[in-house]
Amino acid sequence: MLFTKMHGAGNEFLLIDGLDLPLPPHLDFASIAARACDRSTGPGADGLIVLEHASGLDARMRIFNADGSEAGACGNGLRCVGKYLYDHKYIRRKDATIATASGKRELTLEVVAGEVVSVSVWMGNVRLEARGERREDKNTQARSASKGLQGPPPDRYKIWPLQELRQADLSVVPQPSTVVQVGNPHCVFFVDELSDELIHELGPAIETHPAFPDRTNVEFARINSRTDVALRVWERGVGETAACGTGACAAIAAGIHAGLLNRDATCHLPGGDLQVSWINAGSQIRLTGPAVTVGVVAWEQPDQFAKAA
Repeated sequence: MLFTKMHGAGNEFLLIDGLDLPLPPHLDFASIAARACDRSTGPGADGLIVLEHASGLDARMRIFNADGSEAGACGNGLRCVGKYLYDHKYIRRKDATIATASGKRELTLEVVAGEVVSVSVWMGNVRLEARGERREDKNTQARSASKGLQGPPPDRYKIWPLQELRQADLSVVPQPSTVVQVGNPHCVFFVDELSDELIHELGPAIETHPAFPDRTNVEFARINSRTDVALRVWERGVGETAACGTGACAAIAAGIHAGLLNRDATCHLPGGDLQVSWINAGSQIRLTGPAVTVGVVAWEQPDQFAKAA
């Protein structure tokens, strides 16, 4: 089985091309994703992308998490798809329209000297639900003032001290938090510090919390200024990843909604930077960042990926 391995800001994918030749209808992509993305049994990645034909559009993208679950949206994956389509001459334009489980997504490619250097994706409309009330002390006010966050923040705003959030009662989802839908679910916390313990302890606990019956992605965001955020993401069905495109959109949207961020901001993730723009609540949110091809991977695997009859 051949994959093209790609990444967007370090978020790795294995891509199966069903555009050139039709894929066998019996393939169980969930099982392929679970084994191929596991670095002990396959090439390793954060997710599996399957490209298929879509009537009237440039392609259909299906995205499977590393545990085999199918996701509704993936910003980094869409950017990789845009580059793949251009590099393999499925498109010669600098734009594309892709079908996803969350609807059609429009892409714009920045091409320099024949090379795709970045891709912008209109990720659809955002739905937010701020939970909990603001609790702000003098230290929080001082941190806000030092970062140019002027004026009284809305009630939904709180920057969690690291230790307080780590010690929070997890019988309920710690409040305040912001639940964001960007084609898939996210739960965003603003924190004063990012740490491995925070990500790896609270990430899985919130992902599988009973409040989220379908599980959720979890974002921990540190506001550096009105245009700058540091972010780490615990992805549903994967664990911590180097970057998450929908997670970046969710964090920036939550920050704008809380009055902490301007409508154009940079999100710094362990794998690289992503740019997010959200003009207003009625507009689609736009994600811009790199897409890189690592190479073609041949995977020798047993013939066991047929769907159950």
